[in-house]
Amino acid sequence: MDNHLKAIKIREKINDIRGLARSNLGIGSIYDFLGKKKLALEYKFKAKKLFEDASDTTYLAFTCNHIGKIYFDMGNIPEAEKYNMQALQLFIKKGNGTGMMDAFSLAGQIYYTKGEYTDAINNFESGLSWSRGFGLKDREISSLLDLSRVYTKKKEFHEAKKHLNDAMKLAGETGAKNSFK
Repeated sequence: MDNHLKAIKIREKINDIRGLARSNLGIGSIYDFLGKKKLALEYKFKAKKLFEDASDTTYLAFTCNHIGKIYFDMGNIPEAEKYNMQALQLFIKKGNGTGMMDAFSLAGQIYYTKGEYTDAINNFESGLSWSRGFGLKDREISSLLDLSRVYTKKKEFHEAKKHLNDAMKLAGETGAKNSFK
């Protein structure tokens, strides 16, 4: 936190808009980690404005995704959906696969929470596809577990078990003990 605050002073002196935005984004992430969601949002919105001013759509997309996740954690589903969809649209426009993977995952969580299981499945499957494309096994496991959870909720136990078994197999292969448990 101290380093980000020091960096803000320096970046203000040299008019480094992108650097200011990244420092605010970092401070917001620290507050989010500490569970101080309102402070996290305050700094994330400062970062969002600065990234907009700098026309940095890549970081703007990540910032919108972060804001959406914080709102989701706070239980504010409409705001979570609004900001995550902004992020997803920007990621798609930029062709940013890792960003799309994160946005699809959050969209899946949002739709699951709303009881819109078909949309949840579609988004989790998109996230799974990107995870596999990038070889990110931990994200692949997470997507498989999310899919299993949705199919369980739909009482489609055969499909739920298939995804759960795939997740368990991959967790065993990669040594991801927490996921395996």
